[in-house]
Amino acid sequence: MEICPTPLPGVGLRLEFVTERGLRVGIVSHRTGRREVVVYDREDPDTAAVTLTLTADEANGMAGLLATTRLVERLGELHRQGGLGQRAEPHPGRLPTTGAASATPGHAPAPAPPSSPSYAAAR
Repeated sequence: MEICPTPLPGVGLRLEFVTERGLRVGIVSHRTGRREVVVYDREDPDTAAVTLTLTADEANGMAGLLATTRLVERLGELHRQGGLGQRAEPHPGRLPTTGAASATPGHAPAPAPPSSPSYAAAR
Protein backbone atom coordinates (compact mmCIF):
# COMPACT_ATOMS: atom_id res chain seq x y z
CA MET A 1 0.00 0.00 0.00
CA GLU A 2 1.43 3.34 -0.99
CA ILE A 3 0.98 6.17 1.51
CA CYS A 4 1.21 9.74 0.25
CA PRO A 5 2.04 12.37 2.91
CA THR A 6 0.97 15.99 2.42
CA PRO A 7 2.05 18.72 4.87
CA LEU A 8 -0.83 21.02 5.83
CA PRO A 9 0.74 24.33 6.97
CA GLY A 10 -0.79 25.54 10.21
CA VAL A 11 -2.82 22.33 10.56
CA GLY A 12 -0.57 19.26 10.59
CA LEU A 13 -0.14 16.37 8.17
CA ARG A 14 -2.41 14.39 5.85
CA LEU A 15 -1.58 10.80 4.92
CA GLU A 16 -3.56 9.32 2.03
CA PHE A 17 -3.85 5.86 0.53
CA VAL A 18 -6.15 3.97 -1.82
CA THR A 19 -7.79 0.77 -0.59
CA GLU A 20 -7.98 -2.43 -2.63
CA ARG A 21 -11.59 -1.50 -3.42
CA GLY A 22 -10.49 1.83 -4.85
CA LEU A 23 -11.56 4.09 -1.99
CA ARG A 24 -9.28 7.05 -1.31
CA VAL A 25 -8.77 7.45 2.43
CA GLY A 26 -6.98 10.21 4.30
CA ILE A 27 -5.80 10.55 7.87
CA VAL A 28 -5.40 14.17 8.94
CA SER A 29 -3.21 14.59 12.03
CA HIS A 30 -3.74 17.99 13.58
CA ARG A 31 -1.06 19.60 15.71
CA THR A 32 -3.52 19.53 18.62
CA GLY A 33 -3.56 15.73 18.56
CA ARG A 34 -6.99 15.49 16.96
CA ARG A 35 -7.26 13.07 14.03
CA GLU A 36 -9.71 12.90 11.17
CA VAL A 37 -10.28 9.80 9.10
CA VAL A 38 -11.65 10.91 5.74
CA VAL A 39 -13.15 8.73 3.02
CA TYR A 40 -13.32 10.75 -0.18
CA ASP A 41 -16.23 10.71 -2.63
CA ARG A 42 -15.64 8.47 -5.67
CA GLU A 43 -17.17 11.02 -8.07
CA ASP A 44 -15.50 14.12 -6.60
CA PRO A 45 -12.09 13.32 -5.07
CA ASP A 46 -11.98 16.74 -3.35
CA THR A 47 -15.17 16.05 -1.37
CA ALA A 48 -15.30 13.99 1.79
CA ALA A 49 -18.03 11.35 1.70
CA VAL A 50 -17.40 10.47 5.36
CA THR A 51 -15.32 12.17 8.05
CA LEU A 52 -14.65 10.60 11.42
CA THR A 53 -13.16 13.02 13.96
CA LEU A 54 -11.23 11.43 16.82
CA THR A 55 -9.48 12.79 19.90
CA ALA A 56 -5.85 11.80 20.40
CA ASP A 57 -6.94 9.10 22.90
CA GLU A 58 -9.61 7.77 20.54
CA ALA A 59 -7.11 7.65 17.67
CA ASN A 60 -4.61 5.76 19.85
CA GLY A 61 -7.34 3.37 20.93
CA MET A 62 -8.40 2.74 17.34
CA ALA A 63 -4.79 2.21 16.28
CA GLY A 64 -4.38 -0.29 19.10
CA LEU A 65 -7.51 -2.16 18.02
CA LEU A 66 -6.33 -2.34 14.43
CA ALA A 67 -2.81 -3.40 15.41
CA THR A 68 -4.11 -6.00 17.88
CA THR A 69 -6.39 -7.47 15.27
CA ARG A 70 -3.48 -7.83 12.84
CA LEU A 71 -1.26 -9.33 15.52
CA VAL A 72 -3.89 -11.95 16.38
CA GLU A 73 -4.33 -12.75 12.67
CA ARG A 74 -0.56 -13.13 12.21
CA LEU A 75 -0.19 -15.36 15.28
CA GLY A 76 -3.00 -17.54 13.92
CA GLU A 77 -1.21 -17.79 10.55
CA LEU A 78 2.06 -18.76 12.25
CA HIS A 79 0.29 -21.40 14.34
CA ARG A 80 -1.38 -22.93 11.27
CA GLN A 81 1.99 -23.02 9.47
CA GLY A 82 3.60 -24.80 12.41
CA GLY A 83 5.71 -21.79 13.36
CA LEU A 84 4.25 -21.68 16.85
CA GLY A 85 4.15 -24.69 19.04
CA GLN A 86 3.87 -25.56 22.65
CA ARG A 87 7.02 -26.14 24.60
CA ALA A 88 7.52 -27.55 28.02
CA GLU A 89 8.32 -24.98 30.66
CA PRO A 90 10.65 -25.89 33.54
CA HIS A 91 9.19 -26.23 36.99
CA PRO A 92 9.33 -22.87 38.81
CA GLY A 93 12.50 -22.59 40.86
CA ARG A 94 14.28 -25.40 39.01
CA LEU A 95 16.93 -25.12 36.33
CA PRO A 96 15.71 -26.73 33.10
CA THR A 97 18.83 -28.83 32.43
CA THR A 98 19.82 -30.18 35.84
CA GLY A 99 16.74 -29.92 38.00
CA ALA A 100 18.85 -28.12 40.61
CA ALA A 101 17.27 -25.26 42.50
CA SER A 102 17.86 -21.86 40.95
CA ALA A 103 18.99 -18.83 42.90
CA THR A 104 16.67 -15.92 43.46
CA PRO A 105 17.99 -12.37 43.79
CA GLY A 106 19.42 -11.87 47.28
CA HIS A 107 19.46 -15.60 48.06
CA ALA A 108 22.17 -18.19 47.61
CA PRO A 109 21.29 -21.29 45.59
CA ALA A 110 20.23 -24.32 47.59
CA PRO A 111 23.09 -26.72 48.34
CA ALA A 112 23.39 -29.79 46.14
CA PRO A 113 21.92 -32.95 47.61
CA PRO A 114 24.45 -35.48 49.00
CA SER A 115 23.90 -37.92 46.14
CA SER A 116 24.85 -35.43 43.39
CA PRO A 117 28.28 -35.51 41.66
CA SER A 118 28.98 -31.90 42.69
CA TYR A 119 28.61 -32.86 46.36
CA ALA A 120 31.03 -35.75 46.00
CA ALA A 121 33.59 -33.56 44.18
CA ALA A 122 33.42 -30.90 46.89
CA ARG A 123 34.26 -33.41 49.66
